[in-house]
This record gives sequence, C-alpha cells and structure tokens, in this order.
Amino acid sequence: MMFQKKTKNDSASDSADSPHTSEEATELDCCDSIEQINVSQSYLFDGQYYNIVSNKNDGKKLVAKCVLCTKVIRGQINSTGNFLSHLKFKHPSILSKVEESKKLYL
Repeated sequence: MMFQKKTKNDSASDSADSPHTSEEATELDCCDSIEQINVSQSYLFDGQYYNIVSNKNDGKKLVAKCVLCTKVIRGQINSTGNFLSHLKFKHPSILSKVEESKKLYL
C-alpha cells in the first residue's frame, strides 16, 4: 500500500477521497522522521565514515558514500553489514577507530 503525503495546496475535496484522516497522515509523517533519527544516530553515519546519499524506497534502504574513498555503498537501515565490510576490506587501518566509535554510541 502506498501513502501520499498531503501538501498545503491539496483541496478539501481531495481529503474526502483519502482513506486517511489528517491525524493518520501526521502519524505517517512522524514515523518517517523516526527512521531519519535512527539513521543519524548510528556511529557509521555521523559523517566520520559515511555520508547518507539516499534514504528512500519504503524507508528501509540506505545509500551512503564512504568519506575515505567516496565509494557508494548500498544497504539497509537495520543492517550495517555492507558498510562494515567495506571498511574492513578497503580501510583495515581504521577498524580500531570504528570499534571505539561503536562503543561510544552504545
């Protein structure tokens, strides 16, 4: 099921066709911002190792660019395996620094 966010320019007649009340739409907007907060709180995506390029496609897929080599890595918000593997194999000299960052965020 796909949800569309209402804008200020939407007419009142459009809201009558919508199966969602304004309260439900606000709830959906709230959930989107929660996903953003969870990503920004991760030690990998604080700008030290990766910069987020895209956080779209149902809010679960994530595209980030490595700060050290500018390679674009794709993964999921709830799984950091691809991002950690890139650091492990391409930048092994910083693994101890990554582990320290992880401890600070936990």
